[in-house]
Amino acid sequence: MASAEPLPEQPWASGDALLEQYLETEGQSAADDMRACLLADAERVRRQVTGWAHRRRIIADRRAAIMAQAEAAIQEIAAWRDRETGRLDRQAGSLDLLLQGHHAAEVERDHRAKTIHLPWGITPRVRAQQPQWVRDEQALLEWAQAMAPEYVGQRPVLRWGEMRRAAAVTEDGRAVLPDGQVLPGVEVLRKAELWSVEAEQDPTTDTEVQ
Repeated sequence: MASAEPLPEQPWASGDALLEQYLETEGQSAADDMRACLLADAERVRRQVTGWAHRRRIIADRRAAIMAQAEAAIQEIAAWRDRETGRLDRQAGSLDLLLQGHHAAEVERDHRAKTIHLPWGITPRVRAQQPQWVRDEQALLEWAQAMAPEYVGQRPVLRWGEMRRAAAVTEDGRAVLPDGQVLPGVEVLRKAELWSVEAEQDPTTDTEVQ
């Protein structure tokens, strides 16, 4: 029996193979293009963020330099101020002793002369001061508890720190003690996270903001 002849190649068979090969090639190319695009975007973002961080470092360094210069200037001005005002205060103190002696003589002649008016707007005054009470608080308290209890108060003090550490906070903002008691008049207000940017000490050389 003769062997069967192979089927003739169909016209669409080669077309399907070419289509599959095209789709595979184009799909790989599209994936490569997308990957390259993503990498390019990531590199662009990295460079952009690096630029932001660089400018932030420059600003922090410039601010630190300005603060250091200002502090040095403030200290110099404060030293000059203290030196000059100290000299003037010593001169004023010497004159005040002379004026007080004169005022004391005036008061001795007239006890109503508590204030005298001198030329150039200078006005010496003498005022009575309230006496200072010096007491031993503990000794006085012990005596008053036994002999004069009407002068001893009874004011309880809430140990809030201990109570706060012992209490748990519920989802609705209530404070509950370990035994289940809810603290009246207490509401715990949750706060949003606090974001900040810190410029740590950088060993690189200083640059300027462009």
